Amino acid sequence: MNFVEYYTEVEGINPSTLKVNHTDNYVNRIDIKFNVNEESDPPKCKMELFFVLNNNITSRDDALKSTLDTTNDIINLLTFKTGGKFGIPRRGRYNINGRGVVGVGEITLYNPQNEDLPQRLSNTLELDLKNNNLLTDLKNNDYHRLYREAMQTGDIIARYMFLYGIIYYIKNSSQNQTDAYIRSIDPNVEERISTNPRTPGKQITKYTWLRNEIGHTTAATDIKKVEKEITEVCDTFAELVKGAI
Repeated sequence: MNFVEYYTEVEGINPSTLKVNHTDNYVNRIDIKFNVNEESDPPKCKMELFFVLNNNITSRDDALKSTLDTTNDIINLLTFKTGGKFGIPRRGRYNINGRGVVGVGEITLYNPQNEDLPQRLSNTLELDLKNNNLLTDLKNNDYHRLYREAMQTGDIIARYMFLYGIIYYIKNSSQNQTDAYIRSIDPNVEERISTNPRTPGKQITKYTWLRNEIGHTTAATDIKKVEKEITEVCDTFAELVKGAI
């Protein structure tokens, strides 16, 4: 059987399995598994993609390039649809017309839930992998690219500041417009008083307040408290940023 595997680390998606009925010049089916790597500390989730290939492939290099391109398309789609945080994909085992790598170093994995992802997501992936306009936009749109890079940032404070920078530039490099957008999405967003001496008494959203406390730290800034708050709201803020792209 012709096949190729890819894998990468992922955060924000529970252990589960997913089958995607996608076909092209090389692929008959794609199986996707999200497993937990027990040997990492702390345990991390790993996404594995198993491409079942057709039997009439004439170019191994073209098949490997095509499946890597599809892997990146899937990561782009899953980042966009789920807000998951994905690493860089790496190729594992493969066999194409009797040539390839059939054994790689194995790590201990387990699947505590063994539940399928919602069928809706399976169907969405199958449809979106045929949507060339969406795939091109996710691949070439600078803001989508920056969003993926932000979500791959390991340090949550750096990730938050990266995300704020994206929405700030989308909103014409204006904190006023950034806050106006946030309020339009979340009318009940918490408001705080700016600590900027140039704008005394000005009300700003907590997301801008947190950004400014990190970007313009003063002697009065409680860094530990600000970091704790950013950790609590970063995922919600990421959804706000994604919606603005």
